[in-house]
Amino acid sequence: MSRNDMQAVARAQQRYMQRCADIRGDRDLSEHGKRKALARAYRETQTAVGALRDGAQQETGRRRAELEKKLFRAAGSDGMSTMAYRDALDRASQLKNVQDAQRMMRRAIRHGDDSLARAIFSTALDRVGNPLERTWASVIDDFVDNAKPELRNDVNEYNSLLNGEGKMSRFEQAMATSIVKPGELKSANDVEIDIILRSPADPHDYLPAQQTGPSLHQNVNASQVHFPEGPGEMA
Repeated sequence: MSRNDMQAVARAQQRYMQRCADIRGDRDLSEHGKRKALARAYRETQTAVGALRDGAQQETGRRRAELEKKLFRAAGSDGMSTMAYRDALDRASQLKNVQDAQRMMRRAIRHGDDSLARAIFSTALDRVGNPLERTWASVIDDFVDNAKPELRNDVNEYNSLLNGEGKMSRFEQAMATSIVKPGELKSANDVEIDIILRSPADPHDYLPAQQTGPSLHQNVNASQVHFPEGPGEMA
């Protein structure tokens, strides 16, 4: 997820925490009503953050496809270039190690064999996505530094997208975008929360209206009692 996406998630989480605090402090709601309101806040925030996460994933997929089209394409758009690139890809796929790839890359660049150089570069881009084959990054650097420096930003962005799809990055994003369940719903699973949300309005959701004057059962201080004065006063 981008920085803007993560900032949007953080704002949604802050609004959620404030909303929960407001619900807990609402004197008109009963404990039953507060639990229902907290369930609604929890589920609505989950939905909002989920939409942000899904939108970010779609944008990442779109951008990755765009970069792959640019980085993995043939050197030219004519039929001969396409055929030469396919043959070069077959040769590059047979490379066994980084050292052989570097030697072939340097020869291809030296002799102006754009199809072979790009084919080795494309093979290295595929392999560097594997944590066990990160040394193939040196082959990518050879191609970018010595043949196509204008691709440096695109390569860096592509590698960043690949890293973001790793297990650790996905775990970190899941943690950063998680919504903490209110303590009042700790024992409720998702099905039970849905049942709470689908339940109709209940009189028990709100506390009875509070009396505004003193109750007949309240103790009244003598200083608060007014005695009438005048002719009607008893002797």
